[in-house]
Amino acid sequence: QEILPPSHPMVGNSLRNLANLYRLWGDYQQSEAFFLQALEIFEQTFGAEHPEVAQSFYNLANFYRTQNDNVKALSFYQKALTSWEILLGTEHPDVAITLADLSDVYRKQQNYPLAEQSIQRALTIQKDVFGTENRVYAESLSHLAKLRQAQGSFAEAEQLYQEVLSIRNQ
Repeated sequence: QEILPPSHPMVGNSLRNLANLYRLWGDYQQSEAFFLQALEIFEQTFGAEHPEVAQSFYNLANFYRTQNDNVKALSFYQKALTSWEILLGTEHPDVAITLADLSDVYRKQQNYPLAEQSIQRALTIQKDVFGTENRVYAESLSHLAKLRQAQGSFAEAEQLYQEVLSIRNQ
């Protein structure tokens, strides 16, 4: 039986899985440590521009967003976005999902112009790739609705939430 070195990518995948489990259990300190260890392994093994590294950036961004650490979330979403754009192109669905999540962080920071820019770009990509009757598109519409709500545009937010509901009920 072969024993893997601690820097092997399969160890990185196991650490990422453990990080997700510990996050669900509410052990955020251990979860963060495992996410960071996985990222380190993937960066050392593959270099900066690799899908595993981009996914690790994205996982950490989501982790920090759920912890309401918007500064770290923003940093990791920006790294993930840059990586996805280099690896997959600027019109890929993973780019759009990252942009939608990034818009949520900008909204929480009350940076409404950047939130608007990010979510509109995400919606354009998703509309082109999936059409407007897709759950991923609906999720991004929900981000736009939250933005409109934060901006005090309640009628538009309601209309968007109704559209989200209609898509999800299909």
